[in-house]
Amino acid sequence: SKLQSEVAEAVRRLGYECEEEVKDPVSGYSIDLLIKPTGPSHRRGVALEVDGPSHFLKDSKEPVGGTILKRRLLRQLGYQTVSVPYFAWAGQDDKEAFLRRLLHRKARA
Repeated sequence: SKLQSEVAEAVRRLGYECEEEVKDPVSGYSIDLLIKPTGPSHRRGVALEVDGPSHFLKDSKEPVGGTILKRRLLRQLGYQTVSVPYFAWAGQDDKEAFLRRLLHRKARA
């Protein structure tokens, strides 16, 4: 999606190595952006999910069950998880600073 491409470009500008649409071999889930591990505590890296409107209940900021399950399973498989909701991304003037805050603890630990 256009939103996912925008987020991927911003992640790369911050200096992270990432791949788009990576299929997890165990769960079969497609990970929107997989940020390569940079430290010893990250077995699989950071699974960054760009969550559009279909990931949330109608007229709500609450994620739907499938989105909650995917996040939980990815964490159990050893990924750090980060969500970029469409409504949060749209409201940011400085999108790179927003991503830096989200990724700071997850991708550099």
